[in-house]
Order: sequence, then C-alpha cells, then structure tokens
Amino acid sequence: MQVNLNCNQPRPQFGMAFRRPSTSEMGVFTDTIIGNAGEYSAQILRKGLRQFDAEQAKLSRFDTRFNANEQSIEIIENATGKVIDKYGHFPYQTGLDVFGDIQYPGRKFFASIFNPKRLLPKEFHLAGEKAKQLETEAIKKENLTQNLF
Repeated sequence: MQVNLNCNQPRPQFGMAFRRPSTSEMGVFTDTIIGNAGEYSAQILRKGLRQFDAEQAKLSRFDTRFNANEQSIEIIENATGKVIDKYGHFPYQTGLDVFGDIQYPGRKFFASIFNPKRLLPKEFHLAGEKAKQLETEAIKKENLTQNLF
C-alpha cells in the first residue's frame, strides 16, 4: 500500500484505487448498490464490493470513484487527477447484463459463489474493467519507453 498526498486533494489517498464515498454520499452509494440488488442478498453484495475493492487496489495509475451527484462511477488518472471516463447508472442492471457476455443457465448461481462483483450494478463492472485495461496499456507504454532508452 502506498500513501499519495496531493496538495490539491483535501484528504490523502492511500493507493486503494476505489475511492470511498464521503459520509454525506454514503446514502446514495448504498441506495445505488441495493437498488439493483433484486433477488441478491446483502451478504453477496458485500462480498462483491470487497472483490471489486481488492481488484481495484492492485491498480496504481488509475482510480475509480463514485459520484453521488450524478450517480455514476468515474475513472480518474492519478498523475493528473483528471476524470478519464464516466459510467452512468443503469437501473436494474448488474454486471451480468453486459452486452456480448455468454448467457448460460446457472450463471447467477456461479457468479454468486465465484465472482460476486458481477452482481454489483453494471456501471461498477464496466468502470472496473476499463480501469484495468487503462492500467495495462499504461504499463505497456512505460515498458516500451524504458526499452527504447
């Protein structure tokens, strides 16, 4: 874990990659997660959020943040603090509803056991995958630059 203290931000970021909502935003955050829950229990959603947190914690160049005003997930570049991409709220859709994914019987059951983050709202899944993709591309560029010089 690393501590990033940027003078432009009021609170230090601890390299967690998913920036926790403030206490005033927490109500909207939980409503967004629980609002899409449908048949899924709070325990499975907590496991999914922990899995999402753990995957995002591995990223060092990009963070994801919940924006309560727009009910969206933003991808932020750590070096500049700029919002790179934003995914709005998809009502009543989860990460299992991503277009192009293979649909098979029992996918909800297997997701609840092996990949509970897919049961979070769709915007969490899309933002998390995009942040991982951007991180991979940034590492490739850095490695290419280092090999050239």
